Amino acid sequence: MSYRWEAWVSRASIRRPGRPAYHPAVLLKLYIYGYLNRIPSSRRLEREAQRNVELMWLTGRLMPDHKTIANFRKDNGSAICKVCRQFVVLCQQLNLFTEALVAIDGSKFKAVNNRDRNFTSAKLQRRMAEIESSIQRYLTELGLRIGRNQRLPKPRPDGSTTRLPP
Repeated sequence: MSYRWEAWVSRASIRRPGRPAYHPAVLLKLYIYGYLNRIPSSRRLEREAQRNVELMWLTGRLMPDHKTIANFRKDNGSAICKVCRQFVVLCQQLNLFTEALVAIDGSKFKAVNNRDRNFTSAKLQRRMAEIESSIQRYLTELGLRIGRNQRLPKPRPDGSTTRLPP
């Protein structure tokens, strides 16, 4: 009994091995969920996708493995930065970043218009550069901590972060 291996190999090589790739939007949703909920680890995101109903709804019950999530972060770092930048610009266009009114005992006081609260085009450009560097710093710190499987530092009310031991 002889087999025709050549026919099988040529037929098998036409098909692409494995499952079809996840849509980048699904992985971006998963990444943003991890960012908002302070889950930087791809292994923890994998577990969350399997057990968290909110994340199941968000991803359409897709459950990518940790390697897929880590490769998406590694391969699409610049695209993730662009999405974050566009989100900040969208929030500004929708006037979600506006002056706040503070009410104390029923009295309303407008915010003080000191030099930290008013913005010129130069100040806005500087602020956009600061936001960009903050995103880059987060992605760099995320890349360093993924290998050591550590949590990100928790923010303080004044905006600074507490450092976790390495």
